[in-house]
Amino acid sequence: MLSQLNLEQRAAVEQMQAFLSKCSQEQFFLLEGGAGRGKTYCVQALIRKLQKNNNRLFIAAVAPTHKAVRVMENMAASWDVHNVDFATIYQLLGMKMDVNAVGERVLSEGRDSKLKNYELVLLDEASMVSSKLWKLLQEVARRRRVKFILLGDRAQLPPVNEYQLKFCALLSKKTGKIYRLPSEAEWEYACRAGTTTPFHFGETITADLANYGSYREKNTDVGSFPPNAFGLYDMHGNVWELCADPWHENYHGAPLDGSVWESGGKNYFRLLRGGSWYADPSECRSAYRSNFDTCFGEYDFGFRVVCSSPWTP
Repeated sequence: MLSQLNLEQRAAVEQMQAFLSKCSQEQFFLLEGGAGRGKTYCVQALIRKLQKNNNRLFIAAVAPTHKAVRVMENMAASWDVHNVDFATIYQLLGMKMDVNAVGERVLSEGRDSKLKNYELVLLDEASMVSSKLWKLLQEVARRRRVKFILLGDRAQLPPVNEYQLKFCALLSKKTGKIYRLPSEAEWEYACRAGTTTPFHFGETITADLANYGSYREKNTDVGSFPPNAFGLYDMHGNVWELCADPWHENYHGAPLDGSVWESGGKNYFRLLRGGSWYADPSECRSAYRSNFDTCFGEYDFGFRVVCSSPWTP
């Protein structure tokens, strides 16, 4: 296997082996590289070498969904390796939410954690690790004496969560105008653009009109598909778009003026609209509503900002 690797890849495998040696006190190793740089081949070579020593590995894909896990399982199916388990990082840690002494929500390892069974975690999609999750990983690595190899790509954007929302405040400060997330009512008004059909382009959605349903398996550039009547692109599919409202189960009691519905609701859950490149057709409809926990993120989340300042040409 090593004979098939180039010099850079061989060096990476040797560095990972040194990291895993008893002499190394480090607990985290980042294997970084863009698509096509051979991270997968390096991991495959490492696993095969470790299996000669009967080491047991736990490969975890960090994502709230199982998609990243399935991708790794499909790749590993052709590797001819054994004793490799697959799960999301949340399943691995039996993760739960706690509230600390100052009332902040924090992630913690749960009773169902399986981490104690393993010496090494290969954690894919390192760009998905939020600051809260990173803090937890450092804690459990130290306490459990387990090592983590993180696989990452600088070209991948980090997940959207509450930290990324500071972008609006920074943009407002820089421009002197008021930028913010849209309310749910504003988002749907902008999406429909005067229509009453399930999609702004009609009754049905196709891969020629929007990026959805895992046809392309990634987000696409803005302008790849026709805009709606308001000139807005990608209101259906591409990435889920975050709204300013906390999650409410229905519209009972919602403001009649289309403003952000801040009272009540689940403050730790935020609204998502529009569907994504991985969403089903029904999830991309103008009326479809979803939500996410602000402690987590996903690689098909995004946001669209609105400007509240008076319009100027």
